[in-house]
Amino acid sequence: MQTSQTLLTRILGFRRSLALLSLACAWGCSSKEFTNDPGAGGGAGAGGSGASGGTGGSGGGGADATVEGVYTIHVTNGENSCTTVMDWVEGTTARDIPLTITQTGSALHGEVGGGVGLYLALLLGKAQGDGEVSGNDFTITIYGDKPYTEGNCMFSLNAVLEGTLAGDAISGTVTYRPAISTNPDCEPYDCEAEQAFTGSRPPPAG
Repeated sequence: MQTSQTLLTRILGFRRSLALLSLACAWGCSSKEFTNDPGAGGGAGAGGSGASGGTGGSGGGGADATVEGVYTIHVTNGENSCTTVMDWVEGTTARDIPLTITQTGSALHGEVGGGVGLYLALLLGKAQGDGEVSGNDFTITIYGDKPYTEGNCMFSLNAVLEGTLAGDAISGTVTYRPAISTNPDCEPYDCEAEQAFTGSRPPPAG
């Protein structure tokens, strides 16, 4: 069994790393309830353009966009009710974050690279996740598998990116939310932190 000092050290280290993440660069956000069920999640946003992203939009019944590409992402810190878990300054921005998305049909796989990818691997246990595209809207979820313990509360941290493609540009939100149990000790961790993102990929050759 861990000592209270060890638990405090882990939580403080978690908060400190997340603060560094928000300053060094992180990625995007949206309001949604998350569990560790990989089947959760959904798209959001508006219709897109007919450029290289394909046709269709939310609920429009058109073809799914081609989201695949290597994007450079910029984020802005938004609202944060997870002050017991992470600290950041609302409105702070971070730029030039690499995000690689691969696509098979409507299925997506996203991976964050660079220094932010290393931070996400430290905080969540991984820096990549899966999702899907519907029209020009897409969702990618990282289900964290790194456990954290405080008292009788055990949790991991998930991140969900929801965005819309317009030509070679994407924009949307990412939400970070602890995946907690119903244990009363977890009440301080029933929270979420949000960031808004924009980004683009190189246009097709030729």
